[in-house]
Amino acid sequence: LVFISVCSAFVVLSPGSAARVSTYPDNQQLMYSLLKTLNSFKTNIGNWLPSILSAFLLFFEHLQNEKIKINSNIFDVKLFFPSIIVASFPLIGVFPIYYSLKWVPARSLNLIYFFFLIGLLYLAFVLFFRLKKTKTDFLTFSKWTRIFLIVIVLIRLGGNNNIRTAYVDLLSGKAHTYDQALKKRYEIILKNKSQQIVVPQLDNLPKTIHFEDVKEDSNHWINQCYESYFEIEDIKVK
Repeated sequence: LVFISVCSAFVVLSPGSAARVSTYPDNQQLMYSLLKTLNSFKTNIGNWLPSILSAFLLFFEHLQNEKIKINSNIFDVKLFFPSIIVASFPLIGVFPIYYSLKWVPARSLNLIYFFFLIGLLYLAFVLFFRLKKTKTDFLTFSKWTRIFLIVIVLIRLGGNNNIRTAYVDLLSGKAHTYDQALKKRYEIILKNKSQQIVVPQLDNLPKTIHFEDVKEDSNHWINQCYESYFEIEDIKVK
């Protein structure tokens, strides 16, 4: 805990963090951050739980029929304090971001969700093994209940989320086309002996991994990153 605290202090108190925070005016508002955090908690829990609970019920119904031997007491705990800790993840994770930036980037929310999901899975295992000691078949669903849960999971996966975006990029060929176009660009740069290079524009950009690209203005920071990496003077897109 001391080691983590010291490392966190280096990040929080670093000049770079102070410089970045200064670019967000009117931040560090306590009441605004608290209200936004509570509203975010309500929205996120309502968005996350239907998928998680449906998948957990299907998983643990199948698991109860398997012979499982646990030689550790890692799941033999009282649920009260672990439940409070797990429920606090969306609050503790979101509040500092609202306090410093006034908004939460999607990449940060993904990380908070990841830890929340791990915590919920642990709580589910604790509850599962506790109930399994008292009753063998405590999760028994009818065929239609099982189908209903599967439909919920499929609907949730088919919504506007990272999983759907990734599969669309893969199955549509956008990711492959992007990969080939990038390789061609790198080949042009490496074979070109000039210090001033013009590269073709990329098409069919996959939403999963594409963020920004080289601009027509060679003074743009992305162009400058290319120039620094490939050790050339000037690069721009057609």
